[in-house]
Amino acid sequence: MSLPEPDAPILYVSDVDHDPIEVADVPSLIQQSSELAGDIVRLDAAVFQTTISVQETMEATTACGDDRVQIKEACVDVVNDAVLHGGVAWSGPPQDQGEMIPLLGVSTKDQLDPLQDHPGKYEIIGEVVSTARIDDALPDSEVLVVYAIERTGNLDYETLETTIKTRIEDTVEAFVSEFERQASVSGDNFDPDVDLTPVVGDNLPQDLTGDGLYRDIRGDGKFDIFDIQTLYANLDTPAIQNQSELFNFAGNDPNEVDIFDVQALYSDLSSGSDVSHE
Repeated sequence: MSLPEPDAPILYVSDVDHDPIEVADVPSLIQQSSELAGDIVRLDAAVFQTTISVQETMEATTACGDDRVQIKEACVDVVNDAVLHGGVAWSGPPQDQGEMIPLLGVSTKDQLDPLQDHPGKYEIIGEVVSTARIDDALPDSEVLVVYAIERTGNLDYETLETTIKTRIEDTVEAFVSEFERQASVSGDNFDPDVDLTPVVGDNLPQDLTGDGLYRDIRGDGKFDIFDIQTLYANLDTPAIQNQSELFNFAGNDPNEVDIFDVQALYSDLSSGSDVSHE
């Protein structure tokens, strides 16, 4: 086999018409990754990728200077470079790694440094493949093997940071608003860790003493005979039985509220022991 002429191409492209499937964004790609496995897709995404120049890395780590590579005992020129691409793509500020897809690729672009980072917005064409096709040791997932990638813009880190900050603030504000709403109907004894359901009306039951038992069945801020009547009248309803541990006044089976719990609640009201009521 003869070597190619000095000006002859080293790599031959046999087909550049990939006819990719259009994908709206990275979440859509991840959601459909199993169905799209083996297909070539096109999408626009935010990308952070690092490229590694094989030529520059070899030249930087051998003793032949900045423009030659040591192979055995000889220093030789490297005519062509192979650049390895690795990174992740996402759409919108990612909440976690599950909203990003890894990118892998190889190109013959010129690169003057061993390592370069290339954050930005890109148009990507690539094949969706299983990690098992790359290395069995990798976690079971899908990656995008890049066939073509073209930069279309810059990443706005300030906007990205502000968006994430705003999302966090909105989440906290929503929680606080819900807390205040619940507190407005349930008094100061609302516990955000307990998922309550009203037994009657819109008011939530209340634990008036902090002992974990919700004697204020009606949620009107006081414990009286009407709470006992409400418990008895609604004894078999989901609002009572589905949160039975809150009404386990007799201390028996916490998974069921029965007539003994009604009797125990009446006893608490009659004795007035350690129970706040009006």
